[in-house]
Amino acid sequence: MNKYFSLIFLVFCSCQMGEIPIPPHNSGNVITDQISLQSDYRNQVFYNLESSEEISQNIKDNWDLLFYFSSSGNKILLNSSNYMFAAEINNLFEEQMDTLGLVFNSDNSNGDFNDLSINNVNSNQSYVIDRGVDINGNSRGFKKIIIELNELESISIKVSNLDNTDTQNFTINKNQNDNLITFSFDSGVLPIFPENSSWDLLFTRYTYQFPDSVTYLVTGVLTNYLNGVCVAIDTINEFSEINFDDISSYNLLTDQDVIGYDWKYYNFSNNTYTIVDNIVYIIKDVKGFYYKLKFIGFYNYDTGEKGFPQFEIQKL
Repeated sequence: MNKYFSLIFLVFCSCQMGEIPIPPHNSGNVITDQISLQSDYRNQVFYNLESSEEISQNIKDNWDLLFYFSSSGNKILLNSSNYMFAAEINNLFEEQMDTLGLVFNSDNSNGDFNDLSINNVNSNQSYVIDRGVDINGNSRGFKKIIIELNELESISIKVSNLDNTDTQNFTINKNQNDNLITFSFDSGVLPIFPENSSWDLLFTRYTYQFPDSVTYLVTGVLTNYLNGVCVAIDTINEFSEINFDDISSYNLLTDQDVIGYDWKYYNFSNNTYTIVDNIVYIIKDVKGFYYKLKFIGFYNYDTGEKGFPQFEIQKL
């Protein structure tokens, strides 16, 4: 998918200028930063634009499911950094089973709640979960789950292996300060995602479905779209030319993968990743302030290893 035309024009809903007044403030200095995903892309890094700092970091296969609690309806998302899939099995949870004939789907990387693989979190819905692959590309196996109770601030599930061994019951409760709760089939609830308002960008691998329906693990940036972060793309103006007065001319998009992975491409002639040098991202953060960001590299300053995104960023 080519997300960067001259200026991107897609559907946008909650990030138009003028919704929340921005208090007077000074523009920031241009900051150059680098994120350490490592050459095997093992790390997930949560980043705060205001402080230009990493808020937290975790190994990507430490967790499996993300529970999102909302008054408009709770959701369960897969950890797409592990190449995870889910297949609905209706009322077959209690049966010993294999994966033959099951139809597996991944979550849409844009974050659309109408295109999730676990698309029904009502009581008694059951799914087989393909846990994807670990850091070394080895299968993490399968689990099956049944949603036993879905309430406003808690979801109860039963989990087992496909042969009905290792059956466990879990209740995932909404945190007072967070609507995103991470869960591991191995360890239960884990404090992976930082507090809602503390981060803007997530540097990570994630599962992307190409137009030909082929899914692939890509490496890029997702946004805290559930808490107001949105992005526009400018392929016309130079990074140095964009200022606060230009913001009203952009359509800010709420998809979580607007930044995505294609600010770089693999150059087969020299077997390296090359940065697309005419893309600038305009980002509205969780507090409503605006930033511009441009990628300038993908390799470690000192060692030359891949998996170390470099970028310039400035508050507008």
